[in-house]
Amino acid sequence: YNLYCNNVIWPLFHYERSMVKHSVRGWCAYVDVNRLVADAIIAEANDTDTIWIQDFQLFLVPGIIKEKR
Repeated sequence: YNLYCNNVIWPLFHYERSMVKHSVRGWCAYVDVNRLVADAIIAEANDTDTIWIQDFQLFLVPGIIKEKR
């Protein structure tokens, strides 16, 4: 969360480009967490369920779910 959401996404969404501190480690952790959340949702949700993903911490989850389903 701190490495990517707070250091990259939040500053970009608030027009604070000078505060962006991108790292490969942060991006990889962000992707891993989004995959874990997507896998947990897939394990629990039925095919007919509506899944609501809110906020930038989980931006990748919808695409991962769509890809896996």
